Amino acid sequence: MEKFKNLWDDNDWLKAIIIIILYLGFAFYLGQFWILLTIIASGIWLFLSRHKSNSKRVLPASILLLSIVTLFIPNPLHHNASQKLKDIPSGLIEIPDIALNNKETAQAYLDKAGIKSTFISVSSEDSGIDPGKVSYDDGQPGVKTFHSSDYKMKDSDDLEESYIKKGETLIVKVADKNLTPASSSNSAPASSTKESAKQDASKSNASNSTSKKDSNLSESEKDQKILDDYTNKITAATPGLVAEYNSEAASNNSGIDGLATISNAKITKLAEISNEGITKMAEVMLSTGSGSQDTYTAFAGKLTDVYSSEAEKITDAYMASAQ
Repeated sequence: MEKFKNLWDDNDWLKAIIIIILYLGFAFYLGQFWILLTIIASGIWLFLSRHKSNSKRVLPASILLLSIVTLFIPNPLHHNASQKLKDIPSGLIEIPDIALNNKETAQAYLDKAGIKSTFISVSSEDSGIDPGKVSYDDGQPGVKTFHSSDYKMKDSDDLEESYIKKGETLIVKVADKNLTPASSSNSAPASSTKESAKQDASKSNASNSTSKKDSNLSESEKDQKILDDYTNKITAATPGLVAEYNSEAASNNSGIDGLATISNAKITKLAEISNEGITKMAEVMLSTGSGSQDTYTAFAGKLTDVYSSEAEKITDAYMASAQ
């Protein structure tokens, strides 16, 4: 024991190495504030020891240098939201994008799936998935929002996130906001342009005729039409998606996580169809002078039920392949 004490007392380099290791642990755990605090403290320490021997200044100088370097090292314990979305671990499940972040519609989906949890809504600027960094939104009881000061997400204009927390399982929803198609500058031949113009005129006439018919429908009738249309689209897409899942699952080499990723991708395709229909219902509500939130919620819930029922078929295929 005496040897170790002498080794510690007589070896400033050993002290420096041990303290540096401890420092790195605190820096990566506590984040940038700790690093900035250490730079200030070690700078003051180095200044106060300016009249001492160089061996006595090794420790503060090492910590100061290390602190400055650490400022530019990505922190593995403080990922931003986009990195966490890329590295989705086991137990993280993607759910459908609920139009307008409608809490009732989201809860209807959860109830249908038998999931009892808290719905967390996050805007593209308030990003992050640490459940400890949330606060209740007084405007919507039961809904939590992330503080924008706690997390910033790269490419935040491209993504809009919502999360649902269930025990230790975090369920994430990602909606792509970049829906504007790229325009082409290539010119078309004159004959092609004329033919295209004829087709556009024909489509326009048909669209106008349909619009006149639709304008005579009530909000419920319009929503029912959308519900029927998108119910057919969802049920028609399901068999193909199940077949795609089974085909891709057969060649999966990533275990359960790989199967979950494949399953989530197929369910997301169904969700996109459902979301499109729900968005159209929301547009009907907003465009109708006497639009009713109850009518919208009722029909959106029915379409979500259709989606949930069809998504269960993909989930069943996943469960069968995961056994």
